[in-house]
Amino acid sequence: MIMAYWEVQEIWLGERCNQNHVYLHNFAGCGKTTLLSSIVGLRNWDSGDIFVFGSRPGTKGTGMLGRRLGFMPQEIALYDQLSIKEMIEYYGRLYNMADKDVADQLLFIVDFLKLPSKFRLIKDLSGGEQRRVSISLTLLHSPELLILDEPVSLIDSFNLE
Repeated sequence: MIMAYWEVQEIWLGERCNQNHVYLHNFAGCGKTTLLSSIVGLRNWDSGDIFVFGSRPGTKGTGMLGRRLGFMPQEIALYDQLSIKEMIEYYGRLYNMADKDVADQLLFIVDFLKLPSKFRLIKDLSGGEQRRVSISLTLLHSPELLILDEPVSLIDSFNLE
């Protein structure tokens, strides 16, 4: 049983982010990861309700976890024996994407996130580069909802403009 008391200290919506973003900020250890894991259906909660796309997370047929969601957990979970290209192609297959769509996304993502050569092995990347590969996997299938847990931790500085 997960017992977490979670108090939102800051939520930024719409105009402050110039888009449809929700930004959660609080102290370390306050339960942000627990909340995000519950929102995507990876954890159960003791009371209250969470609805995403009109259904409780984890309900069959909602696309959560699935095509409608891009979720990047706090921990890096990559296959270190694969190259960046192989990792992206693998996730493309998991999302039933057409090979051409995966190839197009691969070109865009490598450039957009300033990743090293697509043939570099995951195990040979820095922590920040691995984090950017994780972000690329989250963006790959153009999900309706992105949930990023600690998206900027360990990211090397790079310019997205």
